[in-house]
Amino acid sequence: MNRPGNISRLFAFIFILAPASFANPPAPESVREIISASKLEWTKFEDESFMLRMQFILSGRLLRDRDKSFFCGIASNARDQLDRYINEQQSMLEQIEQYEDADWEREYGSTGLWRRLGAAIEETKLNQAQIDCLYSIICENSQPSDIVRQQLFKRKLKSDLGLCEALKVSMEQIEYFGPSTPNEINDIARSLSGSECKDDPEMLLTLAVLQHKYAPDRLQRTLSGSPQTAISLGKLLLADFSSRLSQLPADVNLESFSPLDAELAAVAALQEGPKLYAGVIKALAQNEKFQNQAVLYAAAILYQDSMPQKAVYLMIKASGSQLLQRDELLPIAPRQIAEQAFNLAYHTFTQDPNNCQPAIDAFDNYSRIAPEGIDEQTQYLYGNLLYNCSRTGQAVETFRRLTNQSHSLWHDAATFELLKIELNKSATPAEVNDVIGRLHDFILGLTRPEEREIQIRRQAMSLYCQILLSRDSSDAAEKVLDILNTAEPTQGLPYELYRAQAIKQLGRLEKSVRLLVQVIDFNEGSTAQFAVSLLSEILDRIELWQQTGDFSQILRDCNTIAEFAHKSVRNRQTTLLFAETLILNGNPDRAQNLLNTLAEENDVSWLRPEARLLTAEDKFEQAAKLWAEIAEMRRNDTAELNRRSWEWWRAKFYELDCLAKSPGADRQNIAHTVEVLQNTYTGIPSPWAQKLESLKTQLRETSKSSSQ
Repeated sequence: MNRPGNISRLFAFIFILAPASFANPPAPESVREIISASKLEWTKFEDESFMLRMQFILSGRLLRDRDKSFFCGIASNARDQLDRYINEQQSMLEQIEQYEDADWEREYGSTGLWRRLGAAIEETKLNQAQIDCLYSIICENSQPSDIVRQQLFKRKLKSDLGLCEALKVSMEQIEYFGPSTPNEINDIARSLSGSECKDDPEMLLTLAVLQHKYAPDRLQRTLSGSPQTAISLGKLLLADFSSRLSQLPADVNLESFSPLDAELAAVAALQEGPKLYAGVIKALAQNEKFQNQAVLYAAAILYQDSMPQKAVYLMIKASGSQLLQRDELLPIAPRQIAEQAFNLAYHTFTQDPNNCQPAIDAFDNYSRIAPEGIDEQTQYLYGNLLYNCSRTGQAVETFRRLTNQSHSLWHDAATFELLKIELNKSATPAEVNDVIGRLHDFILGLTRPEEREIQIRRQAMSLYCQILLSRDSSDAAEKVLDILNTAEPTQGLPYELYRAQAIKQLGRLEKSVRLLVQVIDFNEGSTAQFAVSLLSEILDRIELWQQTGDFSQILRDCNTIAEFAHKSVRNRQTTLLFAETLILNGNPDRAQNLLNTLAEENDVSWLRPEARLLTAEDKFEQAAKLWAEIAEMRRNDTAELNRRSWEWWRAKFYELDCLAKSPGADRQNIAHTVEVLQNTYTGIPSPWAQKLESLKTQLRETSKSSSQ
């Protein structure tokens, strides 16, 4: 191989005699490493600076001070590193060229390493020149020197460049100095579309950015073939516009924005998160020039939480525009936008029933855009919407269509809605009974194990039970128990509550109490009203169960229910009921604390727990006076002169019993009083007839023992 710089044989002896400064040339591996290192340094700079360079071309500036500082920092560092590599490469080249040993050809010649090193030096200098150029333009806001320009044009004129590399170099030249001919960018676009690098994301984005600046009429074609390029360009536009808005005063010139710019920015905002770019989206959406489907949809997503009605109508408009002319950059079909609009509108309606019209408009729009594609669940929701918006006729038609066309669970859901509508329309008892009968049959027909059908059955069951229990009759109560035992094996709320209510209506209060205790939840107060009602009724007659074997359990259950009711409601009535159950369960001190929180009132509801408390505290004389007051209040409970009410007899018995237990009681006289009562009044109710007889006997025996 002929080597440039060979020294004439005439002067060979000089090198023999001279010190062997290049006796040890660089190892081939070291040469390859330095060549690779310089390329990696350039590639690293290109990668780290790419999006910043694109932003600079698009915006004419870097948008943030920290972006500029970062770019200038990496450019300065890369330039210094390349300068070091150039010096090392040149030193190695000199050593190789001055090396004379016989293995030169094997190590550096036939391997091409010598030529590669020379080319690498030239390439590194060109890369350094590009960095110098960018540094001047971006960091120093000045044009590059003529020397730098000449170095860069050398690269463009190189004849050994492949097509992709040549296209890249050409775009870099435009990046620095603009197009050299009017059609240069269009020529690059055509060449790139037929090359092996036609899908290279960086080259496509570079082309798109250059087209946006110099050849916007061809930009749409590039973006249509590369959605990712459209998103990347949109992010650059979005960042530019957002930066302008953030400046004070805002540097916003909407006239410089094209509808395509707005579209790209909106699509990018959808991907990044509309709330991050609320100012940009609002500014675009307010300008009629930019109200394409992408902008409208992005604005809808932005407003869906804060202004849902506005969002619904924006979605309606966006879906219509998308239907008329599909925007390929917006990755959502018009049907999906219309469905989303209805779902949002329906949710808004469920939060506030006054929002009827937006939901109806959204469904009408959905049905126009996808007349055959609306699923059964949405049709069912629409029927509910119509009914709750006082459009009963349309609701009935919607539900009937579902029952005629569907064989799915929505058939059952629609049938249940029709039954509810009929119940509300029924004007006579006969009509109501007819619908209740069909509701009963409907419930028994729901036997599939699917979760949705189970939910419908339970809802229908609840409605059926509530209607019958509202009649407060033993016949209706029996029907409730019958269907619960037949069709609903589930325990717990609300079914055990319905059972408890039905059993209460049948007069089996102690069993109702037992059922209720099993299902009350101290963190859930929905059963509190019934608990108060049941407790009031059983405490009014609690002595009826005194002789049963489970009386102690009944008292404990009543105490549990009273505590629950008091925690859930916490009013005067629940406080008095809770205090009374505490006394009956042998806890007078806690009862006293509760009663101390209330103001005294001269009524039975206050006097009865007070009288029980005094009795429990062995304050019999005071207790007797309160029982006497209660008896006086109950004197006229019945109209018959020779009869008294159950409650009067309770008060009278406890009055006499407390008197008998008082110190110095005249037991003979009290026994005589009992006898007079027995002879004066008829129909003394149980257990008071037995209790009075027992008290009279006990008093006479005690008196007889005392006299002996």
